[in-house]
Amino acid sequence: MMTKKYWQALFTFALVVILILIFSPLASSQGEIMGESNVKETTKISIAQARSEIQEKPEATPKSSEETSIQQDAPVVLDGKTLFTIKVGGMKTSAQERAEIVTEEIQRIAKDSSISLDSFALEDFKEVIIITAQDNIILGLTNDDASAANQPLDEMANQYLGVIKNAIIEYRKERTHENLGTDILLSVVWTIVMVILIFLLFKLESKTQNRIEALRRIIRPLRIGRLELFSLENEIKLIYSLFRFIRLIILLALLYTYFSFIFRIFPETRDFGVKFRRPFYDSLNWVATGFINFLPNLFIIILTIVITHYLIRFCGLFFRAIDTEIISFPGFDSDWAKPTNKIVVFLIIAGALAVVFPYLPMYNSPAFRGISVLIGALITFGGASTVANLVGGTVIIYTRAYRLGDLIKTENHFGFVHEKTILSTRIRTLTGEIVTIPNANLMSTSIINYNAIQRELKLPLMIHTRITLGYDVPWRKVYQTLSDAANATENILEDPAPYVLQTSLDDFYITYELRAYINLLEKRTLTLSKLHENIQDKCNEVGIEIMSPHYSAIRDGNQNTIPEDYLPEDYNIPGFRVHPRS
Repeated sequence: MMTKKYWQALFTFALVVILILIFSPLASSQGEIMGESNVKETTKISIAQARSEIQEKPEATPKSSEETSIQQDAPVVLDGKTLFTIKVGGMKTSAQERAEIVTEEIQRIAKDSSISLDSFALEDFKEVIIITAQDNIILGLTNDDASAANQPLDEMANQYLGVIKNAIIEYRKERTHENLGTDILLSVVWTIVMVILIFLLFKLESKTQNRIEALRRIIRPLRIGRLELFSLENEIKLIYSLFRFIRLIILLALLYTYFSFIFRIFPETRDFGVKFRRPFYDSLNWVATGFINFLPNLFIIILTIVITHYLIRFCGLFFRAIDTEIISFPGFDSDWAKPTNKIVVFLIIAGALAVVFPYLPMYNSPAFRGISVLIGALITFGGASTVANLVGGTVIIYTRAYRLGDLIKTENHFGFVHEKTILSTRIRTLTGEIVTIPNANLMSTSIINYNAIQRELKLPLMIHTRITLGYDVPWRKVYQTLSDAANATENILEDPAPYVLQTSLDDFYITYELRAYINLLEKRTLTLSKLHENIQDKCNEVGIEIMSPHYSAIRDGNQNTIPEDYLPEDYNIPGFRVHPRS
């Protein structure tokens, strides 16, 4: 449906064009009439002077047919129309220069209405025939011109004289006021037709939209199995975009045809109209010729793209089967399927680009080479760290250092693997922070993976803690107490059973290490905390004091370090014992 803005645009377009077309030719015609009085002041060459020069000039040797064939035809044009062509040059001028001089002279005579058509005549000087008008020489024809045109000199001169006279008659006729009115009327009619065509073009949009919406009942989304490559909405949007693009092309073609025709209606703008139209057709010819010449290369490019497409699809299916363990190979871990697929796809695309690039239209252009040099410089100077991360990510993947969701510990971080890419790894710490670590840093440090022992060896994860107690506490009692604390802790397995080791005998204390096993790795920290709580409770229950390793005290008169809740009700702080000196 045409909206108000479309009506305003069409009305403004028609009004501006009509005003320009009405007043521009009138002003140009008036300027031409005012300038006719000055035309006679241009340079003239008398026939007598020309005759004397021709008679005094030595006889020129005719040019050979081989030399004549090398000359390039130069057109003589009046009012945008080619009258004839000049094939050979003069003694001091080329064919193109002769054509330009003749064209200017014919245009000057055509504009000067005081030069009568009856004054046109031929002057024969044996070897040269001159076409004249009053005191003006228009063109001199020689035997070389006749030989190049393959016709007698006198016949050629009469033909050219008739062509020039008819062209000047038509030139002057088209610039009369009666013909100007006809041109203005024709331009107005053509403008109205153009406005109607543009109106119909935009009117067609609403009907086309309804037809496109009706396609929803016919077309289906593009799918491969359960994978939706192109949804219904995307297909409708694509059809809308194609329609708008085609409408834009039609609109531009209409406007181009309109202005080209309008410029060629009026004699004053006809040259511009011809020049305005010629680049368009030359461009179309250049595009068509280039496209035809490019067809063999285009076939190779399309064939390469098709082969690459199906190779990538085959690799996707193949490595997906390895990832789901439908296909297995000895020594090839299923976790390597996705990264290997990406590497293989990258190599396939790189190989396809290497094949396609030489067949591209701009491959040998300086601009293409400059872009290639720029990309190479950027990779060389700015991609060192990126390459290091790529190598690090590849090494980490193929060494099976960790998987997504694994609990790992690095030199500075401890947490679960939240995301891993070819460039970096993101870890979710136990405090809820997301830490991004470049793979180059991970490759240069040690990584502890707490999930690997369960996944690869099918063994539970061990947790351990240490406690230091004095030599006054029996070690068998410590063993029992620590084992009871482990058995009382939730998530610790009964099989394998917890056990205690004496890891060192120091000057002031013994170091005991309690080892236990769990299956729930995500509760490792919480389980270890509960274990510490139970160790304190069990030690207090049996009267074991957990003291600082270097703590020393005179036990006489000192409060026991066990909390009061665990002390007997009749407990009294002992007094000092003083022994007499012997």
